[in-house]
Amino acid sequence: MLDKYKRLVAQLQNATSKKILPWNRTSRDDEYEAAIGDNSVSVKYHHKNSTIQGDQDYISLFIWNRNGDIVDELRATSPSDDYFTLSSLHQAASSAANRAEFTLDEILSDISRIG
Repeated sequence: MLDKYKRLVAQLQNATSKKILPWNRTSRDDEYEAAIGDNSVSVKYHHKNSTIQGDQDYISLFIWNRNGDIVDELRATSPSDDYFTLSSLHQAASSAANRAEFTLDEILSDISRIG
């Protein structure tokens, strides 16, 4: 992965973990998007369920310009190091968009009231 992309992914992960970068679901399956200024990024998991040799899972990081055009895509296939890096970002974006931590806190609170 190019250094600039490594820096971008690291900053996206950092901002997500600090809860300063909001992620939202897109209309596409397993894709999450974050608006940053006039531009945005999205991360999408592609599950290949095929018997074709060489067909494998991959994750894409898309960079969108202010006009809504994809200006670049970083694609990483399993099991590369880049794949695991983007997979970690995808999981963080999914958790943020789905408010996983908030839901978990609610469940823990509700359980404590039961007992």
